Amino acid sequence: MVVVVVAGRGGTGKTLQLRTIAQIYNPAVWAIFEKKDEDNINSINEIQGTMIHEVDKKRRDDPIAMITAFERWCDAVNVQTDTRCIVVDGVSYLRKYALKEWIHAHPIYNQQTGKSEPRESIGKENISAWTDVDVRVQDLIIPLINYAHYEKAHLFITAEMKDIYINNVREEQEPNIKEWLEYKCDCLLEFTKDKRTKYYECNCIKAPIWSGDSGWVEELRKETGLLEVLSTHGLL
Repeated sequence: MVVVVVAGRGGTGKTLQLRTIAQIYNPAVWAIFEKKDEDNINSINEIQGTMIHEVDKKRRDDPIAMITAFERWCDAVNVQTDTRCIVVDGVSYLRKYALKEWIHAHPIYNQQTGKSEPRESIGKENISAWTDVDVRVQDLIIPLINYAHYEKAHLFITAEMKDIYINNVREEQEPNIKEWLEYKCDCLLEFTKDKRTKYYECNCIKAPIWSGDSGWVEELRKETGLLEVLSTHGLL
């Protein structure tokens, strides 16, 4: 088994690459956060795709409903015994949902009116609140990591990229994940794509020593490239 975080900007092929792996290592379960991915996953019988995309009356995403749905999905996965592959397609969403959930659960009390009012944001100085948000996400993801270890299943988690600014100038990008997840995963990969040539590439930022360690960069063939690369480096 292996726990892999696959990071990359939108359009770098993360979902399609993982779909190929999930087809081979089935039964597989897949948490879907974007509507556009639903048909791609649920059309494959071997993948038990779960659509975690609930909307309110205004047709806007309901973060609280979505994180609650994901929590139910995690609970269902953690009691199964035959799953060979788990995909959480969009861990970057979870922290946003957890943030909205915390804000909703902690309105501000207005002493003048004697009523509670909706909170706009947490505020950078509210360290305990940010800790609560991070713990909420960890409480969802870490049991899946433990399940993968105990049941010898592969766990793949996708993440977006975030910009790094130096003196207000964007210098580079890095995976949009917290340190605890980077520590917990076996392998951290970063996907890139050249817009002109449509050339896909996989940069290995972290890998276990027994697989030859990190630092390698491989070209990715469309849809099957990640399967081939991970197999070549002994990670599958």
